[in-house]
Amino acid sequence: GCKGFFRRSDRKNHVYTCRYTRSCVMDKDMRNQCRYCRLMKCFRAGMIIEAVQN
Repeated sequence: GCKGFFRRSDRKNHVYTCRYTRSCVMDKDMRNQCRYCRLMKCFRAGMIIEAVQN
């Protein structure tokens, strides 16, 4: 889910970009289409990079 994706994004220092309009719909079927928008949804949900445990 979001927790694992968020942790992997932090550990590997990924920099994602949106190929579309930065407002992609995130649902179960589309969440792997735009990783930038998926990461932004994690931030909007209150996830914090500094809180990721090793």
